[in-house]
Amino acid sequence: MSLNFCPARTMSAMSLAQKHCPMMSFYLDSQRDNDDELDLCMQDLLRIVQSKKRQSLADPSQIVPGLMLASALFVESEKHATEAAKLIQTFEKVPLAEPVPSIMKTRDDIHRYRVGGIVLKEEDFSTLDSQNWVNDKIIHSYLGLLTWQTNLREAHAAYVLPCFLAAKWESGDYSSWMFEKVPLHLYEVLLLPVCYQNHWFLMVGYPKFETIMVLDSLPNKQREERYISHWRHFMEARFDVDPETPLTWTHTPNTSSSQRDGNSCGVFVLMNAAAVLRKMPPQIMRQCHAMDYRVYVTKILLGKGREDSKGLACDLPFCASNYKRQVQCGKCLRWCHHACLGISQKDTVTHCIFCV
Repeated sequence: MSLNFCPARTMSAMSLAQKHCPMMSFYLDSQRDNDDELDLCMQDLLRIVQSKKRQSLADPSQIVPGLMLASALFVESEKHATEAAKLIQTFEKVPLAEPVPSIMKTRDDIHRYRVGGIVLKEEDFSTLDSQNWVNDKIIHSYLGLLTWQTNLREAHAAYVLPCFLAAKWESGDYSSWMFEKVPLHLYEVLLLPVCYQNHWFLMVGYPKFETIMVLDSLPNKQREERYISHWRHFMEARFDVDPETPLTWTHTPNTSSSQRDGNSCGVFVLMNAAAVLRKMPPQIMRQCHAMDYRVYVTKILLGKGREDSKGLACDLPFCASNYKRQVQCGKCLRWCHHACLGISQKDTVTHCIFCV
């Protein structure tokens, strides 16, 4: 990868580059936060280059762009205690992208599309459009696909807890959905997407190390502490039915990059999850990647899914039933299997797990 880029020469061009050019935005972000360190690092690098060439450069401007990026890379890797070789992924248009399937359907072909254990419709895909808020079905679908791929490479690598779990915690309910048949303690990573007051963030737990962090693109200490407390209460309640459940959870710092608009929080959940599952620093995912990541996720979901023509899958996260009979929630109108609601066929259904 070449580290050279052409610096923008006007304020408007710089503003545009900061939004869409990963290299330029990386340097400008670093300059804003670490201007003095950046200057010192660049001076050191320039001296090293000149000494290697054993003469003064006739035109130093030819290598300045590369030195600017290299300086920012060194400063940021030191600041975040991250390997520069990993951090350099942030210069990509879509970091950690896998090849996009060449043959795929368009959104116009979609009726009921199942991918990552979730049924998606055209209106769900539309939430990935520019400036829209990504909905829970897209988030669960993409995280389900990521964890499935991760678990193919390594058994018990990752498990996704559905977002309705966090909603139940808010009502003080820690025991009705404990996933007692799932050996959570065996998984390397637990992911829980949370939507609180119309803002998405991602909780990441490491059972073997008993650590928990909140990856939040709009950090808020009160919100973070609130959900760390919820997580611990849930694990304490679960310990009563599964003594293998870890109890001593240590809170580790948020390492998510910050969003700079009012609609990318859900996209940051997708990007941060991808980084975590690839064992890469979440800092490589930044605001400048958000728009391209929306397009990328759309293509991946369309390319990896299949049509649910028989309508056997219900609208709840990670549906595991093929029973055709379903009931409709009276509030949100989702179609649900009794089994996916955790109740028997004889029970009357008035609302789903999202609307309790």
